[in-house]
Amino acid sequence: MTLQTDIQKLVTDALPNAAPGSGYGYIAPDAAHVCGGVGVSNIATKAPFTALTRFRICSVTKQFTTVLTMMAAAEGLLKISDHPKLYYPDLGCDHPHLTLRYLMTNQSGIKDYWCVAMTMGARPETQFTRAHTDMLLAAPLQLDFEPGSQFAYSNTNFALLGRILDLVYRQPFAALVHDKLFAPLGMANSFVPASTAVPLPGNPQGYEDEGLPADVNLSWEGDAGIISTIADMQRWQSAQLDANHWLQTYFKACYAPGNFKDGGIASYRCGIRRIEREGGLELAHTGGLRGWRMASVLRPESGEAALVMLNH
Repeated sequence: MTLQTDIQKLVTDALPNAAPGSGYGYIAPDAAHVCGGVGVSNIATKAPFTALTRFRICSVTKQFTTVLTMMAAAEGLLKISDHPKLYYPDLGCDHPHLTLRYLMTNQSGIKDYWCVAMTMGARPETQFTRAHTDMLLAAPLQLDFEPGSQFAYSNTNFALLGRILDLVYRQPFAALVHDKLFAPLGMANSFVPASTAVPLPGNPQGYEDEGLPADVNLSWEGDAGIISTIADMQRWQSAQLDANHWLQTYFKACYAPGNFKDGGIASYRCGIRRIEREGGLELAHTGGLRGWRMASVLRPESGEAALVMLNH
């Protein structure tokens, strides 16, 4: 059996019987790429799930946002040691120790804005616009802890970074990530839509557990907004694994070991969880939205990477 056949069977066997489909990708230690899909991307049309199926990568977006932030720092447009309010004056938080670095590492203490919105009655199927995000960012923000002292996963951190990138580059996040990353890397099928309510090219659909189409209407950008494919995401992973790639300066700055203010080790940095597994380092992140799931894992020491996308 070939590696392609082995992985295809592994993914097929792992899917529940009622699952619509999955995309998968694997980069082997010899840099050989394997990618494909099983099942369907849309139950009604029976369109197959392939390596070119557009997909919501959700929170894996955070890797792209932090690399762009490091680029902006290298270009002298910002300093990651600065307070976010220096670049986003409407922010409703004046805590003197808050910095861009703590946004990038989920150590800010700022509550997740979508969780806050849900406690106020928001639902994924109702419209949640950029204006709603800006309204929540401008509201008085009481931090859950001293910045740099703890970890708490918060989409707000990366939504705010996306807004800051808009302002320092004077360019919308969707155009910025295209020009700075997608186009140079050849990620021709990747983009940031205005909302999750916008149908994707080819009409792939995310599904609930009971097989009903997932209904979502959220506007996400720097925190979870990117649409991509298995084939495009392998280009992103290949750049991360290539020690001579022009992006390595930014990857190394983002994915280096992290710490809290007291010197304790922080496993999460810049859209990556650093995990020691079976004697090797893994750089991993997952993403999820009603109807969609994704996981990205890299092993830099062995030169391996894996991707899984599920539309349920």
